Amino acid sequence: KNITEPHQYTIPNEKRIDMTSYDTYSVDPIGCKDADDAFSIYTKNDNLYLAIHIADPTEYITLNSNLWIDIVNRTTTKYPSNRPPIHMMPDAVLELSSLQGDHTGCTKKAITVLTEISTETFEPIKEIKLLFTTIFVKKENAYSYYNASKNIDKVNPFNIGLKISEALKKIRSIKTKGIKLNELSTAYPIYEEDNVYLYKDTPDEKLMKQMIAELAIFANSFVGEYLKINLNTGIFRTCNASNWLQTIYSEISGEDLLKEIITHGIRADYMSTIESHDLVGMPEYCHFTSPIRRLSDCVCHYLLKYIYFKNKDADINIPFCEQKLDELASKCLYVT
Repeated sequence: KNITEPHQYTIPNEKRIDMTSYDTYSVDPIGCKDADDAFSIYTKNDNLYLAIHIADPTEYITLNSNLWIDIVNRTTTKYPSNRPPIHMMPDAVLELSSLQGDHTGCTKKAITVLTEISTETFEPIKEIKLLFTTIFVKKENAYSYYNASKNIDKVNPFNIGLKISEALKKIRSIKTKGIKLNELSTAYPIYEEDNVYLYKDTPDEKLMKQMIAELAIFANSFVGEYLKINLNTGIFRTCNASNWLQTIYSEISGEDLLKEIITHGIRADYMSTIESHDLVGMPEYCHFTSPIRRLSDCVCHYLLKYIYFKNKDADINIPFCEQKLDELASKCLYVT
């Protein structure tokens, strides 16, 4: 089957919101070919807006096709050391979906979480919207974390994005000690021909990674709540750790908190029923922001499209029954 042919859950192009006029930025690891997310920060009528754009690969995947069955079997993209990734999606879908700008820039389909931002506190205000959009990512707006860290003061959306990130983290800090994990630095091997060395993120690279992570948490939390309100089902990411977190010393470091999490066997689950994710600090949480790399996110995307058509009074069936959602949640948990 031609993957560009419409299917039952395809959002028609004429029904998508055109956001191609807004500068849109992607920030990813060096060499990334599967950019799931991008963002726009812009002013309209003197109001400040944040748009978090997520790739829309399910536009090219017919449910129950051989392609979908293969994606379910793979479940996630694998990242072996010093080897190319083993992608969950085939190259054709990956290239159509990835939000990273190519040599000419690229117009892409996305699912967008849009919110107005206070110019005083940089917190989200008013109603948050879920939109099916088209966006345009210029090549010069596709940054690596390293290059983005060198341009924080030159690219105004990065500067404002960091303020929004800090405001979002502050809100979460009231709900969970899990924000201490933001302090962690990652070191990873860099392979250059016959040489290998351990690279540690610079402080500014760390800030950019924290910013992208906070935007993802915000989007995932909103979509989790959206699925609860509209369907009361889906695939949710949960972690029942509220009582345990109350025993943790308030001034614990991120490194020590990670050790405690490992020692006590605290882990996140995938479930089709709704429970809180206490390490993130959210009453509803799902994985929505990495659909090119994770099966769970694709399931959420199909459900969002079902809600869209259902609200239009279209005669359309829900893509997954409760039993199937249980099976898919169990598979996601087992593989991860």
